[in-house]
Amino acid sequence: MASLIGFIDGANAQLYITIVHESTGSIVSTVQSFACQSFINIILPKLFNSTDFKAVIINTCNVISTDFKDTLQFRKAVKEKLDQMKIINYYITKENFVQSQCLIAANYSSNLDDIVLIVMGAGENVVVSELRYTENGYKILRTDRFLTNERQRLENPEAISQRIYSFCKPKKIILSSANFELSAPPKYLKAMLKLSNKLIVVDRQNFIDISIIETFKMFDDKSYVKFRILPICSREYHLGFKYGSKCHRKIVAEFGEALPFKKSVFVSKSCLEFYNAHRNELVLEVDEGNLPTFQVKEIILDSVKNLPKKLSANLKGIPIIAFYDDSSVICVWKNGKFQFLDGWNGMYGKQLLIAFDEVKPKFCDEASEAHRRKPSFVVSDLIKIMSRSPEEQQINNCHFKITKDSKNPILIEFDNYGGIKKAATPAFLMAMLLKEHFKAIKEETTNLKLTEFGFYFIDETEDEKIERIKKQIKESCGMLKIGCNFVT
Repeated sequence: MASLIGFIDGANAQLYITIVHESTGSIVSTVQSFACQSFINIILPKLFNSTDFKAVIINTCNVISTDFKDTLQFRKAVKEKLDQMKIINYYITKENFVQSQCLIAANYSSNLDDIVLIVMGAGENVVVSELRYTENGYKILRTDRFLTNERQRLENPEAISQRIYSFCKPKKIILSSANFELSAPPKYLKAMLKLSNKLIVVDRQNFIDISIIETFKMFDDKSYVKFRILPICSREYHLGFKYGSKCHRKIVAEFGEALPFKKSVFVSKSCLEFYNAHRNELVLEVDEGNLPTFQVKEIILDSVKNLPKKLSANLKGIPIIAFYDDSSVICVWKNGKFQFLDGWNGMYGKQLLIAFDEVKPKFCDEASEAHRRKPSFVVSDLIKIMSRSPEEQQINNCHFKITKDSKNPILIEFDNYGGIKKAATPAFLMAMLLKEHFKAIKEETTNLKLTEFGFYFIDETEDEKIERIKKQIKESCGMLKIGCNFVT
């Protein structure tokens, strides 16, 4: 029966492995190694096996390995190897382990909402953690790291004391050395805090074995929270994409954010070059062990997919252009029913882009490369711009500018081939795009006499915005001398 618990600690390239017996609490062995590929491939399988080990606790946030791109990649490699070996493994940050270790060494039992202050020092360095006890464990309210100097300690110890306490009124103060190799904390901290009858001074060196066992118990039994520190993000994690030369951060898990963390956001299909979808969903997760993962999900919108079924047979002589996000799909009457136009990428449609980086404008898919590499030459988001009043156009697109003149309350200004900026109304630019729709429809439906477009708005639900779009689309159709019909 499995009875051993492994603990992998480390700093820089050095690893320290401690193995304890859960029942006796005794240390069975300690091993030193280096954070390298051979540790993953050779040493881990020799040290641990699923028969003898209940779990392995990983604490390698400060490890640097030349064999891996960064600390995170080394962590993932260790976890993947242990998972492959079918050994349960948990990750805990150095800070959380040390904070728990101080509570374990003090053997302090808090009541709900008690404030505990953990103070650790080594030389001139001081680290303060303010914790509040909750029904799920200790919540970190404040972490403060600062330096002191001899003059300050002699002439103004009150300033150090004020920095330590801030505005909290702790039920207990736990003082420990911040350096694990030194058993005693700095004397000046002890002298400063001993005036309080709430002070407990602990030596963490004597509690490594118990701390490993208690940490395992906290992971194994979520209801056991006596010494549990609620995990938080130990660094910032960002998820986004690079478009052109600009990085777009869409989700941020901030330092100090409660874990586990999960957040998602939808982005248009063009952002990530995935076209067999209507949108992309970006998902960022950070588990309790500070391990980030992400997903890119391709989203199919039922409102687009089911559009042909919604359209009445009375409209069969009219091709229907339906807008969603910054894209459009085309439905035409074929074989006794409405179907998506294959030449317009079927159910997925095309993004409404116009690129002016060459002598002749490029449209939709042909403009996507310029959209990524030279976005100031590309016009996009036309439907969104058309839905806004002139007063709402204050926030400019990051790639082109919204402006106006005496005749036109809304103009889109963009870079043009030859280095000259140009400007046009949304209706004029939409007319250019509708002409491309016209070509695609004529090519695939040669027998259809095309005198009218039908328009359907999948996303827009606000009447005021829809009326603005309709007005400008009528202008666009007028420029093309083609009729327009708005389908509801």
